[in-house]
Amino acid sequence: MRLLREAGVRRVNWLSYGSIDPASPLYSPILARRRHGPATIARLGDPLAAAVHAAHANGMELYAVMKPFAGATVTSHATPPEDGRALPRIGGWLDDPYAWLQGQPAARIARDPSTIPARPAPRPSDIAAIRLTKSDDTPTRITAADLEFHTSRRNDRYRRRRHLETFTVREEVRPAPAEVRDYFGRVVTRAGAPVRSLVLENVHLDDPFTLVTTRLRDGEPRAPGPDFRNTARHMIEALDRDGRPIRTVVATRSATANLNRDFRRQGLEFDCGYGLFQYALDADNRAQSAAWDTPQGGCIAFALGVNETLGGAPCESVPAIQDAWLAWLRSLIAAGVDGVDIRISAHGTHTDEPFAYGFNPEVLAAAEIEPAATTMEGPARPRPGERPDLATIARVRGDVYTQFLRRAREALRAAGLPLQVHLHTEAFRPNPVHGQLMGFPAKLEFGWREWLASGLVDSATLRTAWYERLGPPIDDLGELLRESFVEETIVEARRHGVPLYLNRYAMDGNTRRTGVRADRYLEDFEFAFRDERLDGFDLYELWALAGPSADGSRVEPLTELLPRVGRLARRLGIT
Repeated sequence: MRLLREAGVRRVNWLSYGSIDPASPLYSPILARRRHGPATIARLGDPLAAAVHAAHANGMELYAVMKPFAGATVTSHATPPEDGRALPRIGGWLDDPYAWLQGQPAARIARDPSTIPARPAPRPSDIAAIRLTKSDDTPTRITAADLEFHTSRRNDRYRRRRHLETFTVREEVRPAPAEVRDYFGRVVTRAGAPVRSLVLENVHLDDPFTLVTTRLRDGEPRAPGPDFRNTARHMIEALDRDGRPIRTVVATRSATANLNRDFRRQGLEFDCGYGLFQYALDADNRAQSAAWDTPQGGCIAFALGVNETLGGAPCESVPAIQDAWLAWLRSLIAAGVDGVDIRISAHGTHTDEPFAYGFNPEVLAAAEIEPAATTMEGPARPRPGERPDLATIARVRGDVYTQFLRRAREALRAAGLPLQVHLHTEAFRPNPVHGQLMGFPAKLEFGWREWLASGLVDSATLRTAWYERLGPPIDDLGELLRESFVEETIVEARRHGVPLYLNRYAMDGNTRRTGVRADRYLEDFEFAFRDERLDGFDLYELWALAGPSADGSRVEPLTELLPRVGRLARRLGIT
């Protein structure tokens, strides 16, 4: 806290992760799971209470930041932890759920029942063929001799199964059944355009997790480079004995915080939102990726079935969930914070099919939509014409979420504290693309204009970046703030007198190799200071600026960026 004060920081935004008491319904094991977590808890007790005390001792405010949809993160593990605190997901277990969500896993945001395979679920032995499809009809360098099968029983590591490689390969060119767009909303294949497929027939699979890769390596002279490209989600299909697709989830070598998984030594992340990136199957499966928009190719894996709920995102329309959120908020007030900022983006909503979710019984009842009947065999499929109105569902869910904000505002006002919210210009816009929805529940109409106009919120964090910066790079901050929806958000906030604090990723300016990015980050800082429409600059986040010293005795700047921010703040008269 002293380090931040010396850099000119006036307010600390502290991401809250619930209680450290395992007996509390607000308990989250996320800190205890960290390498230094148990020692931190042993020395500090409740980290939030210690942070409030340290911030105040250094003359700074501290706002707690709540992420209501972060009931658990999406990184799964092949086996559940020994303490049993986990939520199941295809491919493993989420090991850091809040206790209030673990106790009611069905309260997670639910999938459209008409898209859930009827029970009994298909088995690997039901797969008669695998279809691999390119984004176009150009020839491919991949031959039958290049293809390999690797499988896993638990999604912990994959081993090559040579005896399964008795398949035959048939090439076909057919019209694309639907338009394919990628993570960035770019058209990959137009509906009806010819596409080339390799159909692997006479397959005999036995493990739940199957991976297809090639023996092709970088630098091979046969063809100028990889040619078998598509989004992961649309690259592979499992076909039954009648040639019909079986519902699956897919994985590549890439997922959040790990773009270069080695499938021979570790598991993969299925249905993690990365399935809409474009990549190449015939790339070297040992290559390392460093590009921000190119998750590593070289393999494609699938598992049968679908996740019937989102991994760690609770449904706002379940009354017990809103009660848990309010209990969480009251615990923040009790810790002595100076305000609460409610941030919608989180890691619990990741999926390759965001619009397939949002169909909880409470939502359908509020929307006056007859829920699909449920039988012992699973949810019955609606008759033709009975598909729920997605716009109605979005409005109903948005109204319920705004009701939660009103309840939060009442609790904070009773304590004399302000309510701040994140205004997410990446996701609140009409018709966001897949990458803009990463970290957000789809089919939920956030009524941000009403929040501003009604005086519901006292201030706002203006967020413009896509999830983990995985969006088109716009180096010119002025250009970014002039983008039509961003500018509309700023104008509306100013019209209603709501202060705005611009959020900007600090890792964009944190590099040991060159000062170019740091210079640009400092330019953004000064630009925001001189823009009269903005009231502050949110340095996001601290781990990119400071960390433990080599001997572990103190926290120190990781690079020169934080001290340079401090010098600039002094020059501008901020501190």
